[in-house]
Amino acid sequence: MRLISLFSGSSGNCLLVEDGDVKLLIDAGVSATRIQKALHTVGVSFSEISAVLITHEHIDHVSGIEVLSRRHKLHFFSNQATYCAFSNRLQNSGYGPFSIFENLSPFFVGKLKITPFPSSHDAADPVGFRIADGDKSLSVITDLGEATQTIVDNLLGADSVFIESNHDVALLEAGPYPRFLKRRILGSLGHLSNSSAGSICAKLVESGTKRIMLGHLSHENNTAPIAFATVNEAIASLGYTRRKDFLLGVAPRSATSDALEVC
Repeated sequence: MRLISLFSGSSGNCLLVEDGDVKLLIDAGVSATRIQKALHTVGVSFSEISAVLITHEHIDHVSGIEVLSRRHKLHFFSNQATYCAFSNRLQNSGYGPFSIFENLSPFFVGKLKITPFPSSHDAADPVGFRIADGDKSLSVITDLGEATQTIVDNLLGADSVFIESNHDVALLEAGPYPRFLKRRILGSLGHLSNSSAGSICAKLVESGTKRIMLGHLSHENNTAPIAFATVNEAIASLGYTRRKDFLLGVAPRSATSDALEVC
């Protein structure tokens, strides 16, 4: 199993998870045309996509749903509250199937066991996903203001983790955003800072996670080198050495990433 970030950031999010014949998209926050082009660069077509998992209804996670469902008949999965929040985007008939899951209740797509777990974000009912093939597992969580115990429980022990590292607090505080938006981002239902991501990632490596990819970096309030250095330093403070004990990467905002392997 492996994950490739196709797009990751406030301008749009879409991840590809592959495990043999099972291919999942997590979110569809850019146009169907852009997703198709990104998939082509990694040798995948829409006809191979088994399902699309939706984390929450914000536009940077669902803007491509209408065309993907109508034109390509892809199978979407979300919880009930999220479906109700984005279903007004589906104005016509002839859409692909939609399935509703219950948070913390596992379901299967092919051989992959998927457990959606609640996140902490200002959306209807946002989730992350833990995806397992036998004893190997991948956890994906973006758009969270704080790491609740439920979130931590569903990250710990995963072989590989894709996690938000949205902003550097000093850059955000000094930046051009209005005060109300800064408060939202810094709040418990906002976005995860580099330092908070570093604290979580240190716990993950301590629990046995070997591969981590940071995502959803802010264009205005973060850079890949700052996010990488902050998280790497937090993990190293516990005595772990990058490349020896763990691998760390950063997903580009608008280009495909290297593969995050699960092994």
